[in-house]
Amino acid sequence: MNRNSGGFAKWGWKAALVALVLGTGFGCGPGTWWHLLKGDQKKDAEFPLTPPEGKKEVVVAVSVTSQHGVQAGVDLDLASKIGSQMKALATENKVTPIKVIDQAKINAVVTNNPQKWNLGNPGEFAARMGADYWIDVSLLEFSLSDKEYGNEICRGRATMEVAVYEAGKTAPKYQYPLVSQAPLRPNDVAQKGIYRGEYIGKLANEVTFKHVNHKADQERALR
Repeated sequence: MNRNSGGFAKWGWKAALVALVLGTGFGCGPGTWWHLLKGDQKKDAEFPLTPPEGKKEVVVAVSVTSQHGVQAGVDLDLASKIGSQMKALATENKVTPIKVIDQAKINAVVTNNPQKWNLGNPGEFAARMGADYWIDVSLLEFSLSDKEYGNEICRGRATMEVAVYEAGKTAPKYQYPLVSQAPLRPNDVAQKGIYRGEYIGKLANEVTFKHVNHKADQERALR
């Protein structure tokens, strides 16, 4: 569906710890990431998901559809990580709680009847499934290695378009592009699976920080 200074000394060791956790595959649950980072500088989400009147939590559905050429399974993994990381970040920072619609139910809507999904509207699907918002991500490009180096160097790259729909509304509330490029790093075949998970997690972080109030140091350390 196509629809500030001094931080390094204080936070450098925490960022390094997070990198170690991600790089070794330990603590892969997103809830283990946020508690490592304790910044005081609050940062408002660029595209906040505010609860409907009378509610104290936000219910979110997340779908990711990918273009031809994107590795199989990346869309499902990214959708799952976006949902879990949004929930974890909201909990860690004690902001409006986020409840995520079960990913298996979302996948069923997207895959069981592709024609109905393509012709439908996420706002309508959100209302039917009891979600306040539907985050619809189109993954246009995704790669894990750099062709300029003969695919012998890892460098995650991705291009996404994100649209957020309120339940019952056909026009998107928010729309924005995301273009991501990770730093170069050696291509160790034995670590390829770990790198894949780490980079998908990075993409999920980028979407999460767009919608959940957080601390500036959390965003810097997990980029």
